Amino acid sequence: MRVLFLSLMLVLSAPAHSSSYAPLSLLQVSEASPLVLEGRVVSVGEDEAVFEVAKVMKGTTEAERLRLPVLRTPGLRIPPYTVGEQAVVFLADKAVNPSMQVRLISPMGGRVILKPGRQAADRFAVQEILALASLGDTHERELAMIEAATADNQLIRDEGLSFLRIRLPYSDHRDDCAPALTALLTHADTAIAAASASGLQFAKYEPSIAPLIDATRQSDTNLVRAASLALGKFDTAESAAALIALLDHVDPRMRSRAAIDLSMSRRPEVKQALLAALDDPDTHTRAIVTGRFFQWMRNDDADDVVPRLVEMLADPAIEVRAAAADSLSESRDARIVPPLLAVLREPDLDARIAGRVFGTLYSLRSKAGPAAAELIDPEMALYLDLLKRVPEVGFQLVGLLDLIGGQPAQEALQWAAESHPQQRVREHAARLEK
Repeated sequence: MRVLFLSLMLVLSAPAHSSSYAPLSLLQVSEASPLVLEGRVVSVGEDEAVFEVAKVMKGTTEAERLRLPVLRTPGLRIPPYTVGEQAVVFLADKAVNPSMQVRLISPMGGRVILKPGRQAADRFAVQEILALASLGDTHERELAMIEAATADNQLIRDEGLSFLRIRLPYSDHRDDCAPALTALLTHADTAIAAASASGLQFAKYEPSIAPLIDATRQSDTNLVRAASLALGKFDTAESAAALIALLDHVDPRMRSRAAIDLSMSRRPEVKQALLAALDDPDTHTRAIVTGRFFQWMRNDDADDVVPRLVEMLADPAIEVRAAAADSLSESRDARIVPPLLAVLREPDLDARIAGRVFGTLYSLRSKAGPAAAELIDPEMALYLDLLKRVPEVGFQLVGLLDLIGGQPAQEALQWAAESHPQQRVREHAARLEK
């Protein structure tokens, strides 16, 4: 949603107020020491606008509407299209209740908490940020925001850091900014270094590889995470080695991040490292790693991968087993059908696993040829039992039945269309019947 900055001069006197709005007199509005209040334009009149603002009091967020009389300054208007959009109102410091959190929302996308007592510095920061915003979507603006990330003023610095993390990665000028960002990777303030690494995540600037590798060895996990993400787009021996090293990081979040960032590589050493990481003690990390082999699966380079993924179907964690079933859907090897069917025969079968298995069986039946069909099609009794006993898998199962075809499958589809307890399954089966 586009954020509009409206410089509004507030007057001390006010017309009569509806009881549904906070009396303006309680705000003690003056023109001194303006702060910025996040709000949403609810309605606009000739001489006033109604703003809905968020008030945080005793840990709970409440909505409050303020009817604010305004004087339009030369060259600035409140056009009708601002109704329902976010806006920002310049208020005096006395307009802010000590229990109210006041936030600056800038065109850069940043959100900064303002507090009473810093009005002079805040006012300067607002002026600077608005000046930066006036540069528009230009390379000059991007370079200025990179410089802002190291400013002495906390609000300006936070805004610059926010821009580097959120906006710069998607800028058309990100490659032109790569040298300036690379220079900040070794900044003593790791928050600045981490934001710079985030800004580089889509910029393929090879001189950044070495400092990014160094960043992965730092203790600040935000920096490590951002550096890992930025290294993932490179596939050099050096970048791969750095990410492989992160698979042994003490923090499981860093290990998971590294596994994701390695997944676009087809280097043999990466494959072996990921196979070893299937034994990670952290459940979530194992699940992430289990889903990172699609590059090899899709290129028929997974003879050593598929047996390990089949083993992961027996992992004690549901999350890991589901990831294994999903990953096996990339395979065209009919030999994985029996272990998938064995999962469906488990007496304590979990519906989440069953659904993934049926999705993989559907994929195999579609692309693995007659060898897969010969193993999948004869199990109609098992499918019919699960269709009635585990209703959560009905949607995936009727798709497989339609693919199998034949009289038994058609009868099962007819039953599902008429009698399945879930409406979406009945509707899906009825469409397939036709």
